[in-house]
Amino acid sequence: MTAGRHRSGTRAAAVMASVLLVFACMLFGGNSAIAQTSHNAPFGLLGDDGTIQHTQPEPVSGSGDASVSGNGGSSGDTTAASQNKGSAQTNSSARTFRIQSAIASDLLDPGVAADVQKDIDGWISRLNTIEVAIQRGGLSPDQLKGLESRVLEVDREAERFLRAVQPMLKSVDERLSGLEDVASGDKQAAKIPETESLIRQRESLQAVQKFLNSFIKQAEVVKIQAYDLSARVATQRRKVFIDSLLVRTYSVADPALWKEALEEIPTVDNSARLLLRDWYSLVRQKVGGPLSIAVMAAFLIALLSIWPMRRRLLKHTDRHQEVVDPSPLRRSSAALVMVLAATFVPALFWYAFYTIINLLNVAPPRVEGAINAMFLTGTFAAFSLGLITAVTAPSLPAWRMIPVSDQTALKLYRHSVIIIPLYSAFILISGLLNVLFAKDGLKLVVGSAMTVIAALMLMRGLRIIATDQEEDEEAVEELQSGILAIWGWIAPLFWIGSVFSIGAVLAGYIWFGWFVAAQMVWIVIVFSFTHLLLQFTDDAMSDLFRYGTRVTRALRSAMGFRSQTSEQIGVILSGLLRLLIILFALFSLIVPWGFTSGDLTGMFRPVLNAVHLGSLRFSLASLLGALIVFAAILGLTRISKRWLEDRFLPKTRMDIGLRSSISIGFGYIGFIIATLLALAYAGLNLQNIAIVAGALSVGIGLGLQGIVNNFVSGLIMLAERPIKVGDWVVVGADQGYVRRINVRATEIETFERSTVIVPNSNLISGVVKNWMHGSSLGRIIVPVRVTFGTDPELVRDILYAAARTHPKITSYPPPDVFFMAFGENGLNFELRVYLPDINDFLIVASDLHFEVFKRLREANIEIPLPQRDLHLRSGFDDKADRPRVEAVEIDDLPKPKA
Repeated sequence: MTAGRHRSGTRAAAVMASVLLVFACMLFGGNSAIAQTSHNAPFGLLGDDGTIQHTQPEPVSGSGDASVSGNGGSSGDTTAASQNKGSAQTNSSARTFRIQSAIASDLLDPGVAADVQKDIDGWISRLNTIEVAIQRGGLSPDQLKGLESRVLEVDREAERFLRAVQPMLKSVDERLSGLEDVASGDKQAAKIPETESLIRQRESLQAVQKFLNSFIKQAEVVKIQAYDLSARVATQRRKVFIDSLLVRTYSVADPALWKEALEEIPTVDNSARLLLRDWYSLVRQKVGGPLSIAVMAAFLIALLSIWPMRRRLLKHTDRHQEVVDPSPLRRSSAALVMVLAATFVPALFWYAFYTIINLLNVAPPRVEGAINAMFLTGTFAAFSLGLITAVTAPSLPAWRMIPVSDQTALKLYRHSVIIIPLYSAFILISGLLNVLFAKDGLKLVVGSAMTVIAALMLMRGLRIIATDQEEDEEAVEELQSGILAIWGWIAPLFWIGSVFSIGAVLAGYIWFGWFVAAQMVWIVIVFSFTHLLLQFTDDAMSDLFRYGTRVTRALRSAMGFRSQTSEQIGVILSGLLRLLIILFALFSLIVPWGFTSGDLTGMFRPVLNAVHLGSLRFSLASLLGALIVFAAILGLTRISKRWLEDRFLPKTRMDIGLRSSISIGFGYIGFIIATLLALAYAGLNLQNIAIVAGALSVGIGLGLQGIVNNFVSGLIMLAERPIKVGDWVVVGADQGYVRRINVRATEIETFERSTVIVPNSNLISGVVKNWMHGSSLGRIIVPVRVTFGTDPELVRDILYAAARTHPKITSYPPPDVFFMAFGENGLNFELRVYLPDINDFLIVASDLHFEVFKRLREANIEIPLPQRDLHLRSGFDDKADRPRVEAVEIDDLPKPKA
């Protein structure tokens, strides 16, 4: 079993990178399945030198629409651009070296300064040209993306220049500082004669300093302009994208739409025939007649053999029906291998065929687009079916990755097997229509069909899962833990989105309805694959760093790590990998919304009109974004805090109080970071935050003193730790265990299981008795009274013997017996013992009373009763008539037996 677990873990770890690569290819490669609305023709092309080259509109061809260079263009242009970029970097490095040489010689060559100034002027010219292009408008999203990449390229060049020149300026400043000390007017320096060499050296360094300061300031201005321009390009690109989705077209119920689509079918069919014929002619021309037939035959045979090969490969995955209790790692790794095996064959075939036709140079742009559409759609279908098979495991309940019943898993699998191929076929048709330049009528019909199918598919799947949750309460409890807990929040939104997408199609917003439906499908895929990766990560790290593995033995032998330390390392690595997977999933979800990596630099720029209140600047987008940032960071903080409490801190040797202090402090830090970042997103700088702090100080002065006092007291308690979670404390008439230290108050659970809420300021400024401060060691006192005639030494021996036999009493400090006093009713002794855990106070005290009473009775030692003198007075005058009350000795009374 150990060897099998090791083999499955190694195999899964080896193929995980390949799965992510295929997943990334599906995410970023190929044509978009969402058809875009047409845009106006661009006013011109942006050349490599930053100038606008006006061109005449050209007819649509297989190479696609004209676009801004940098995003489109021929391969030759791309190669030339790459060569120019490399040449520019080489020249920049050479100029940097010449500047360094000039500084070493204290003389800046005018030619070098002119070249550097020329580079900076080139950056400014390129940015100005891009700004003019943006102001003219009429650009498509692809053209805007190309402009954004050019802006980022200028920004990177300016950043490289600043990193190279700023250390040079610092060196010049230090050398000038030494020379200026010589030229200063103090008495000590006046004794040193200033030679002409020093004067020339200082003047040359001042000239170099002047040029470098000028270059740095201009480069910083270029970076500011590039940052602002990048944000404007990203904003305009997203606006164009949203406008294209919100264009109102035909309703799916409009007969005119179906009439236009039917009229377009013969044209599309003719275009497809011409494309195949032209491609075959090209293959015959490039390759030859017999070989071209062989290429076409190989293409068809490979296309038809993809699915049988995939099925044969899936049969060899490490999931066997006879295994009824697989280990967590073996189950998750087998599911991951199944997803890889299902996706590997179509992806490998697509890559091999694409490489061959490119080597033979028989792939014109339209043919290449059609091939990409076919094989990326096939890869998507294979990946989706492999994922649903791996997660549900309809015939293998022991290998199932989600907590659903066998019947529900079978329903989900059958539902997906029908829907995914049909949905993929529509995606393929949509991609081919883009290649064949079909008109909008046929595209709208296909988009409507895809939207309705996706919405109905999601609603049916949601109903299946909801029915299973109603019947299986244990599955509901499992769904409430981990990443699956998010499903409870997503499901209602999916119901709303499904209904909304169908309504949008009926209202004429077909592209918007299709976009909403496609995003819900994409969320399901990303959610399922992320759950599988997170589960595999936890299982792999737990198995890899558990006690007795090769890794833990190697760490112990090489570094002296204990098994507990190795487990902590595994938990930390698991947390880091989980964070990377979640970030990758989040980025995968926002990519279809038009976001790119360049948007990350300008994501904190408000996208709507701002409102100015004095020196403060607000906007609706900034406020909503600030709330989202605050909620996201606070949510990540709570998730990380829960991971600390449940996974990492229990693996340490810290006591529960210190673990609680670390957890609460981590929550405070996350809250402060979330607040500061949210304020920064809203547009508040440090000066404006000081204004807000001043307003808060007024509020504190008016009525928030108590809240602030309790908050500060809570921080003091976390720092000084006079009271920790789990301590037994006495506050006034109440005592119990500290269960939670909150921002304002502390919760104490009494022994009667009631909760006492005590303000933190009371615990800091008041008197608190803490039985467990510093350590849980405590002392209890058992008073014992015997009659006067008892031997004290015998009593001492009995008490010592009773204390030494108890297992929960420490031997050091040892028990003590003290003869306290000659009391009114007997001899008073005290038995004082120490407990390693004061929580055992009542149990040990009770046991000692039982044991002492038993031993005294065995030794015939009596426990005296208290004596009472009773005096009665009456109203009789004659003393003889008064009732007589005589004192009775205690010895005359019947004595209880010990």
